[in-house]
Amino acid sequence: MLETIVYIVRHATSLPRQDVTNDEWELSSYGRQQADALVEAFESLNIDVVVSSPYPRAVDTVFPFTQKKDILLQSEDGLRDQNMEEETLPPADFQSLTRAMWNDFEHSKDGSESNGVCQRRMVKVIKDICHDNEGKTVLVCSHAGPIDMFMKALDPSFTYDDWANMAMPHMYKIFYNGENFRVDAGFVTPIV
Repeated sequence: MLETIVYIVRHATSLPRQDVTNDEWELSSYGRQQADALVEAFESLNIDVVVSSPYPRAVDTVFPFTQKKDILLQSEDGLRDQNMEEETLPPADFQSLTRAMWNDFEHSKDGSESNGVCQRRMVKVIKDICHDNEGKTVLVCSHAGPIDMFMKALDPSFTYDDWANMAMPHMYKIFYNGENFRVDAGFVTPIV
């Protein structure tokens, strides 16, 4: 199998609102500026394929790039944010819940998706994307929780603090050879 390069990016700065559900949160005006600035950063990566979570804040992060480069923007439900019951989202005691979930990967509350379930979903969907796009360079846009769960599967040293401190946007470069993932530790997230 040819090696596939995957750039996994967390969406730009979003605008959480209590009057809409998590899956409808959009980018803030600053996030839209970041998405526009990312176009130049993405252009230097020779991207062939773009796959995004269906959530507006993810789609809108990569849309300016796909529009400029005339690349089909593919939506993949498996890249969605971690399923959390609305009453557990901010301003609820979200930090306590997420810390408990990091301490016990199978812990969930009120129907929320455990970190373990989210991690297995992300590993599977990223592998599927790689198999479908063998030898290509793929840009994947998702959310902090799922991205960190995926990264922790590759590198157990990823911690709660890595999740809590992940910027919007933040990017990782991964290689996949058909069997194993390898993280490019020297890759630096573009500053926008």
